[in-house]
Amino acid sequence: MAGGRVNLPYRIVWVDDTETWFDSVRTEVEEFIEGIEYGPSITYFDSIDEAKEAVCSPELDLLVVDYNLEEGKDGKGGRTGDELIALARAGGVFSEVVFYSQRQEKLPQLGGVFSCSRENAIETIQIAISRSVHKLQDKGVVRGLLITSAIDLELMIERLILGRFDGFAPVIKSRLFDSRILSFEPKVLLLKKLLMEDCVSAEGDRKEAMEGILSIHTGFIEEVCTPRNLLAHAKAIETDGRTVLKGLKGKGATEFNDDWISGLRGNLAKQEVNLRNLTVLWGLEEEG
Repeated sequence: MAGGRVNLPYRIVWVDDTETWFDSVRTEVEEFIEGIEYGPSITYFDSIDEAKEAVCSPELDLLVVDYNLEEGKDGKGGRTGDELIALARAGGVFSEVVFYSQRQEKLPQLGGVFSCSRENAIETIQIAISRSVHKLQDKGVVRGLLITSAIDLELMIERLILGRFDGFAPVIKSRLFDSRILSFEPKVLLLKKLLMEDCVSAEGDRKEAMEGILSIHTGFIEEVCTPRNLLAHAKAIETDGRTVLKGLKGKGATEFNDDWISGLRGNLAKQEVNLRNLTVLWGLEEEG
């Protein structure tokens, strides 16, 4: 069945008036982003005016800009990419920037910007991505992103269970998911029970597919619920340049490092794919 997205997107706005060159290098950049377990989201523009709103987005991770964007009359008085960089900074966006030109020596000197020739643009973009990802993972914001991803999975589980209880009265369905009655882990266990029942009654290819989904879902509490609870309730303590998440009442400690974050992202992505596959198998896809 179809695969799913990686939970944390990496957003790039790329402005270059030579679309054929952009198309020739886009895949290489996307594969690099996927290799560090983020989801590439690249938005391309070929002019300054079209890109103005996008470069001021607070969700922007990287701005990639060509220097010569719009030629003026007789090759003079044209508009250049530094106009967009200034616009982004004025709008309070301080994401990484890669600024390139056919001839690097033509580029104006701008602080906090990766400047390079077009020939070296891909290598420079990869360096900028690596730096911005490292900065992101050093900050508490990643806790919120991971928690949000886990909540998205909880909502998917709710929709799946509600789909199986479709004949119930609305009041019963609404009470079923009252947080005081059924919290995250009980929902996971209820879905597991429904999966087990389906495995018993299913036959042939459907049975094999259901058993595969059940096998992955069995690890959901350990892979998603437990780390989600740790992220939501643990205290972050900085020790010798490391961030350690201390459990409530001093119980347990987990080092909040790149490997741990990467492992959790992988598990979130795996469990999301599994729930999407179950949505298709149960015929509960949303229309439109």
